[in-house]
Amino acid sequence: MSPLKDTDPNAPGQLYDLETDPHERHNLINVPAYAEKIEALKKQLFDELEASGALDIPVRRPLGERLDQRKNRR
Repeated sequence: MSPLKDTDPNAPGQLYDLETDPHERHNLINVPAYAEKIEALKKQLFDELEASGALDIPVRRPLGERLDQRKNRR
């Protein structure tokens, strides 16, 4: 698996285990063993955005789709 670049518009996201991969060379975003952790982190992110009022900006919680696959909905 090659590392994703921050500039890759098709990248689904990035998740690295900094203890075992401090140079962020192995993106774990598509590894099934990390699916629950990824969902928990997404929930935490949106809970904190909601609590801080940042969701007043027109950003909505994802409805199951990956963040990079979201379409503008109005």
